[in-house]
Amino acid sequence: MPSGIYKRTAKHYAILKENAIKGWANPITRVKQSLAHQKPHNEIQKRANKECHLRPDVKQRIQHRLAVRPTLSERIFIPLLQLFNVEYTGDWSYLVGPGSPKDGTKNPDFVHKSSNKCVDIVTNIHGSALHGHEDVPQKLLTRIEHFHRYGHDLLILFGDDWKDIARLWQTLVNYFGFEPQDVDLAALSAEMWRIADEG
Repeated sequence: MPSGIYKRTAKHYAILKENAIKGWANPITRVKQSLAHQKPHNEIQKRANKECHLRPDVKQRIQHRLAVRPTLSERIFIPLLQLFNVEYTGDWSYLVGPGSPKDGTKNPDFVHKSSNKCVDIVTNIHGSALHGHEDVPQKLLTRIEHFHRYGHDLLILFGDDWKDIARLWQTLVNYFGFEPQDVDLAALSAEMWRIADEG
């Protein structure tokens, strides 16, 4: 794994929770946390973050993480979607729309080229944002409309949909209009869990 990337465990979260409770019990820490949420401090923190992101080493780490394709969420779905003859295109190898990405062209994560049916994986980060920001669902609807305008259908799957394999399987069968034969869903689910655990 690249440096700075690690998998958090239940033990890690328990330690974080314990430290948070201890910190809140301390009146000095409580005052510091209250001050941290006031506007002047937030402005200082924003400036510090901006300066940090301009550092070449930080920029390089961010670009490295963004350049990793396919992402973990996409890798988990690949064994399942390959059964439906769907190709991975999240590396910008397939574009939907006019011209270049600057002109508003979109890139689906997966595509079934003969039927122009596309699949996008929305990670859990985006999924959690759906509950907190009203504009995110509108962005997804706008994306679906864009694909439809250029003769493509788009199915949005969330990053943890693979955990309910039976429901996901039925969703894909209905979407693509056919069911691959002789598929062991239990073995497929085990393979997806293995990929997720390996990270």
